[in-house]
Amino acid sequence: MLYARAEIIWIKDSLVALDMFLNKAEQESAMLYNHVDKENIGAFGMSYGGSIALSLTHVSDLIKASANLDGFYYSSSWEKPIKKPIMVMQNDTGDYLTFPFLNAENDAYLVTVKNSTHMNFTDYNEIIAENYVSKEVVGDEEFEQATLGELDPNKMESIMNTLLLDFFNKYLKGKDSQVIDTDELPEDVILLRK
Repeated sequence: MLYARAEIIWIKDSLVALDMFLNKAEQESAMLYNHVDKENIGAFGMSYGGSIALSLTHVSDLIKASANLDGFYYSSSWEKPIKKPIMVMQNDTGDYLTFPFLNAENDAYLVTVKNSTHMNFTDYNEIIAENYVSKEVVGDEEFEQATLGELDPNKMESIMNTLLLDFFNKYLKGKDSQVIDTDELPEDVILLRK
C-alpha cells in the first residue's frame, strides 16, 4: 500500500517534470530550443526510478520506449502487459525483471550483467576509489558484501552506455541496431530478446 501511494506521486512528479521540460524547450531563449523531438521521448531510471520508467509507458502517450536499470518492478499495474519497447537491465544475483520482459507485448530486451551488483548501475562506479566491503556475522559465520561487483567499473559504464544508446537510437531515432539485435554483445552481458 505504501509503495502504491509513492508510485502515484513519482509518476505524477515525472509527468510534471516532463511537461515543464517540454514547455521550457519551446522557448526561444532555452538552451535546448529546436533540439527536442517531442514525438520520440524515452524514459529510463535506476532502481525505483526504473520501475517508474516502465510504469510511465502505461500512462503517457509521450513515452515511446522505456528502460529499467536494476529496479524491481514495483507497480500497481504489474500484471498489465507493457505495449511499448522496453529494456530491463539487472545484476546477476536475481531474476526479478523476468516478468515485465516476458509480459511485454512489444519488443523487449532482458539484459543481465555478470559480476555486477545493484550499485554498479549507479554513479558509484565513478565516485568510490575503492570498493567498500561490509562484514556481517550471522551465528558463527562471517559474510562479506561488496558495494560493487567484481566487474571493472569502467567496463560497467561502457556496457550501460552502449546498450542504452543502441536501444534508444533504435526506438526513438529509427536507427538500425548496432548491438542489441546482433550477436556482437559486450563481454559479461547476457541478453534475451523478445
